Amino acid sequence: MIERARHYSEYALVNLSGHSQVGVISITEPDRIVSRLDNNKWACVLRLYFHDIDFVFQKNHVLFNEDHADQIIDWLKQHEEDITGVYVHCAAGISRSAAVAKFISTLYGLFFDARRGSMFNRHVYSTLLRRAVDRELISVEKLREYNASQQEK
Repeated sequence: MIERARHYSEYALVNLSGHSQVGVISITEPDRIVSRLDNNKWACVLRLYFHDIDFVFQKNHVLFNEDHADQIIDWLKQHEEDITGVYVHCAAGISRSAAVAKFISTLYGLFFDARRGSMFNRHVYSTLLRRAVDRELISVEKLREYNASQQEK
């Protein structure tokens, strides 16, 4: 069962020793070289490619969308009984990865350190939440309860 979600920069995660009970969501920009992440060091790895943007302002930019959200949700559901943690990385570890880690924390009722993840990408987070509500994985009431509990901590 997933008990923790953390976000890292690509550099920091690539240099971790790995763990057989931790899954990784690797986020890179479509026009960048694929992360040097060693898939064999982790229980499972999901690789996604999208830019750190809230709206498309250049034709070649890839905006996080419902397909990306569904890939994350499906991957979590597939592996939630096999892993105890999810580490998410993007280039700097403060926007896209923080949004995904915050979503995982919300979905599983885990603590999310808002001080460390305060610059999360709101578009990524809200798209993930919308898909989770649409798929009836989380209710609006549960979201309210989670948000209230996080403010108390």
